[in-house]
Amino acid sequence: MGVVLDRFGPKVCGSVGCLFLAVGTLLFGFSTSGTRILLQLFSSGITLDPTDLDGFVVGFGFIAFGGAGLHISMMHLSNLWPEAKLVIITCFNGSFAMSAYVFLIFRVCEFIYLSEF
Repeated sequence: MGVVLDRFGPKVCGSVGCLFLAVGTLLFGFSTSGTRILLQLFSSGITLDPTDLDGFVVGFGFIAFGGAGLHISMMHLSNLWPEAKLVIITCFNGSFAMSAYVFLIFRVCEFIYLSEF
């Protein structure tokens, strides 16, 4: 993504990053639980439903690639306020690091939902 940022600028880099994030999030949304697939394999033999999509690894790759591009393209915003540049960069880095917990929260909610049945 650094090459995209250097060659085309922060607008294109941010747009490409958002596109990759959207694709990765959609892959996460339409993927089935790996736990359910393992239970199907061990309980009734190999009878996988063809509609099952295990795209978590690919989706995570898209999210990681797009998130990095979006992250580095937003660093230029700190140049608008030179006196608060360190605070702005710190807030960007903190929010980028905390964004990983969104999927942990989804995983915990899924675990709670599946444990009720």
